[in-house]
Amino acid sequence: MNKHIIYYLLAVVVMGVTVWYILNNPDVKRHSVVIDPRLQSYVEEWKSDMRANGFEPNDAIASLRSIEVGELTDEEQLGLTKYYEHKIIIDYDAIVLDNLTLRAIVYHELGHYVFGLEHGSCELMSETSESTDYYSANWTRIKEEYITLIRSQEFETHYLR
Repeated sequence: MNKHIIYYLLAVVVMGVTVWYILNNPDVKRHSVVIDPRLQSYVEEWKSDMRANGFEPNDAIASLRSIEVGELTDEEQLGLTKYYEHKIIIDYDAIVLDNLTLRAIVYHELGHYVFGLEHGSCELMSETSESTDYYSANWTRIKEEYITLIRSQEFETHYLR
């Protein structure tokens, strides 16, 4: 009888460790990224731009669990990448901004998460956002600089091909 209890406990421990591993290992591709519908078009545009430049975006964001809208505690912060939680949060205040600024924020946060880009590494990775008119007049140049920066770096730890 004691052997049965030991086997039962061992099975429970093995199952528990397996479930923990699946839930906490970003390399296990078991889910799709949950994207807030208000951000979906910007993420799709980013994916399209990545494909057009030779990157496979579905592999690149496979370890993300969510791209969501939430409340950030820093009043000046419009987006946040939480690497260890495998999520990106866009602040509620950013949602009411114009489409061009919101697009820049989404690209910025995906730049952090997917490519490990740091603040100041290119104009799109600046810690401050620009005006609608500025993004409207300069988006092509800003995006090209972003892509050039991505191409110039090695990303062995990212899911790029």
